[in-house]
Amino acid sequence: MSPTARCLAPILFAVLAVPSIASGPPAFTPSPEDSPSLAGARLFAFVKHFERAVNQRDSRAISNALDTDAMMDLVCEALDVSAEQRREFADGALRSRWSAAYLHRLGEDGHIKLVRVRDDSGGSHALYRIVGDDGLDYHDAVLGVDDTGRIAIVDLYVFTGGEMMSQTLRRLLLEHMDSDRPAPPAAPGTGTVAADLAGLDQLMRSRNWADAEEAVTRIEEAVGDDPYLDTLRAYFLCEQGSFVRAAETAERSISGEPMLEEARLVRLRVALAQRDYAEVAHCLTVLERDFQWNLDSIADAPAYARFVRSPSCKMWFASRETALAR
Repeated sequence: MSPTARCLAPILFAVLAVPSIASGPPAFTPSPEDSPSLAGARLFAFVKHFERAVNQRDSRAISNALDTDAMMDLVCEALDVSAEQRREFADGALRSRWSAAYLHRLGEDGHIKLVRVRDDSGGSHALYRIVGDDGLDYHDAVLGVDDTGRIAIVDLYVFTGGEMMSQTLRRLLLEHMDSDRPAPPAAPGTGTVAADLAGLDQLMRSRNWADAEEAVTRIEEAVGDDPYLDTLRAYFLCEQGSFVRAAETAERSISGEPMLEEARLVRLRVALAQRDYAEVAHCLTVLERDFQWNLDSIADAPAYARFVRSPSCKMWFASRETALAR
């Protein structure tokens, strides 16, 4: 099972209490609408390759995706840094920060998802959603092409940090050099979003749904549309007993990203609360078929006792046995 924000854990443990093991994020199968014409096939292939590398914890591929020289050009711009200092800083602080941004940030079970690719006056960007040990974050990767024609990441905006990675590293370099040159400020207007991302789990744990909804709205204003945010909204509504709106919001999330497992889980949670057992059966079918859930022991799970006694469950068991026999 892929992870969700820590505060969604009650869904998984209290409601979806069925032993379930999946092999990780599903493999990406490209379709025409997935590939934005503005980015081009090579660029899109690169950003999806990076997504897979992070999800597979391929440290070499993650390292190779960064244009270290381009990043260090930004870090050292207009500073009196020797070639040796630059090399030592790149081999130490830069590589450590880059690794921590993904391998350490995600933990054992976290995952990354490409949200969109876009072009602007500053070049091409890839926005990634990250769900890891510390909850939700977004990274906006700045993409470039080196002298050999290789596409790579040249800088990274970390939303929970509120600034570009090159700015963070420049500050560290100035401290290391004991320089009196002023460090670059954080990008304007990002402090609130960083605080919202950092504080969202606590708002949900304290069941402060109104403030959590406002935080999600501000996050969406900063990052743009993301079906995961509708998943959170659906969860908020479900926890407040607004099941009809929760179902509509979860369906909107699923429509935007069919392979978003967390959205499927919330939709299942709503269906159980509504005693909509035909929808429960549909959700379980999708989870088993598309997300490799093991549902062999569902008949013994207390959360599904009413469903198990329903005609919908009998039909689901029959169709499941037919499918497994093929």
